[in-house]
Amino acid sequence: MYYALVTGASSGIGRAIALRLVEQGYQVVCCARSEEALAELSEQTEGKCLPLPVDLSEQGSAEFVWQHCQNGQLSIDVLVNCAGYGAVGHHVRHSAQSLAQMCRLNVNTPTELCALFGREMRERRSGHILNVSSIGVLTNAPRFSAYVASKSALDAFSRCLSPEVASRNIDLTAVYMPLVRTPMIAPTKIYDYVPALTPEQAADMIANAIVDRPKSVASPLGTFAQVSYAMWPRFNDFVLHKAFHMFPSSKVA
Repeated sequence: MYYALVTGASSGIGRAIALRLVEQGYQVVCCARSEEALAELSEQTEGKCLPLPVDLSEQGSAEFVWQHCQNGQLSIDVLVNCAGYGAVGHHVRHSAQSLAQMCRLNVNTPTELCALFGREMRERRSGHILNVSSIGVLTNAPRFSAYVASKSALDAFSRCLSPEVASRNIDLTAVYMPLVRTPMIAPTKIYDYVPALTPEQAADMIANAIVDRPKSVASPLGTFAQVSYAMWPRFNDFVLHKAFHMFPSSKVA
C-alpha cells in the first residue's frame, strides 16, 4: 500500500489531487481546516482519503500531522505541500498578523513537514516531495510581493535540500502553478478575463510530476517570463509597471 499526504485537501487544487491520487491507487492523508469537507471527501472515496482536520497556520501543526501518521503507522511515500495563504495588495498594506500567518502556512509548516517526513524517507531511501509554488515566482507579479516572497522562500528551501537527499533517492519537485480557478483568485476581478486552469487540470500537472519526478514543472508562459527577466530585467519591469497601473487592485486588497 502506498500512502500520500496532501495539505489543503478540502477544496481547489488540493482536493483535486487527492482524488487523482486515489485513482492511482494511493491511500491519501488529507489535511485541511474544514472537518466537514474532509468527511465528505472521505465518504466520496469510500475511505481512501483519510481525513485529518488541522489548521496548518498554527504553530505545532506539522508535528501534529507527523505524530498522527506515526500513531497510525502510515509511511508517507509522497508529500504534496499544496495548502497556501494568498494575499493581494501592496506589501506595506498588509498587517503584521496577515504576513505572519502567510509565512507560517506558506513557508514554516511546509518546511517542517519536509523535515519530519523527510527523516523517514531518508531511512527508507525513497520518497517524493512536491511543493506547489506559483507562476508569480517566475513572473514577478506586482501586488503579490509578500505572497510571491513566501513561495520563493519555499522554492529556495527545496533547491538547497535536493542535493542533500539525492543519494537517498528522495526527489523534490517545484510546481510553478499557473492561474487556477479557485476561491483564492476570485477577489481579483481581472482574473475573470484571464485564461486559467481548472483544479482538475492542475491536478493533472501534479499527478504527471509524481510519475516523472522532474525538478520543476512550469507552464510555457512561466518559463518564458523567467528567461525574459534574466535577459531583459529592466524591460520586464517597464512592462509590469505599466500593467500595475492599468489594472486596479481588487476590492479585497
